[in-house]
Formats: sequence, C-alpha cells, structure tokens
Amino acid sequence: MQKNKSIIIVRVIAIFTTLTALNSLIPINITIGVPWLLFTTFLQGHVSGGNYRWFFLFFLFIYLIIILKIISAYGLFRIRIWGRKLAIVVLATDFINQVYKVINGWLYFFGYLKSSIPELEPYSPTTVIAKFISMWPIYLLASISLISIIILLLKPIKKVFSKKSISKPDNNFA
Repeated sequence: MQKNKSIIIVRVIAIFTTLTALNSLIPINITIGVPWLLFTTFLQGHVSGGNYRWFFLFFLFIYLIIILKIISAYGLFRIRIWGRKLAIVVLATDFINQVYKVINGWLYFFGYLKSSIPELEPYSPTTVIAKFISMWPIYLLASISLISIIILLLKPIKKVFSKKSISKPDNNFA
C-alpha cells in the first residue's frame, strides 16, 4: 500500500513538473520571464548594452530547462531511475534560477538595477511613477521545485525507484 501511495505522489510530481514547464511557454505570462518574451525582446533589440551573446545563452538555457523538465517528468511518470535523477538535477537548477529571478526582481524594485527600457519623464512635479513587480508566481514556482526535490529525496520515494522494485512491474498503474 505504501508503494502505491509513493507511486501516486511521484506521478503527481511529474504532472506538476510538466505543468510548470508548459506554463513557461505561454506568452501571456510576463511575470515569470518566459522564453517567448525573452525572444521577442531579443529580436526588438531591447537588450541593455547590446550584450546579445549572454542574452541568447540565457534564452537557450531557459529552453533547455523546459525540455529537460518535460523529459524528466516522463521518466518520473514511467517510474524510471534516470527520471528521478534527472528531475532532481533539473528541479534544483530551476530552483536556483527562480531564486536568481527573485533577487533580481528585488534589486530592481529597490532601484539597485536599472531597467533596459528607458523610463518615461514625469509631466509635472506632482506626477508619481510607481513600480510594481508581482513576485508571487516566482515564489510559487520556486516553492514547487523545492518541495518536489525534498519529496524525491525521501526514503519511501527512493524505494519506488530501486532496481528490485522496478523489476517487478505493478499492473495497477501501467
């Protein structure tokens, strides 16, 4: 019974991993820093300082993470040892990426970093320009990655991925 619960938990993690990867591809989601927004920004030339190489490498890194998330989710869903190992590495990398976005967002919010898009000049001395950054999607994605890593490192979940357990397939979850 414990094995069946662990398999269900692993498959739920696989579904969440797939959903977070697919969420990154939606062009509407601007607050997370989606690759589509990055690509359109790259094409329009809004990269600060003209440092296109680093921006393009970051763009490729984000897409690589998305592809590896989907592959690891497949391995998790099929209860493969490589799926668990790849998921831990990819989710840890994604967690570090989300923490970087949080730090970058807070530094921008407090004015330590400047935006690459020039700000508008105020029309009068009484005009107020406010900066609002919605950080909750990034917090949510970082939390999902961290919780998934912790769950994948638990002993009951490790037992599901052991070679003895995989050699005896369970037809209830095929």
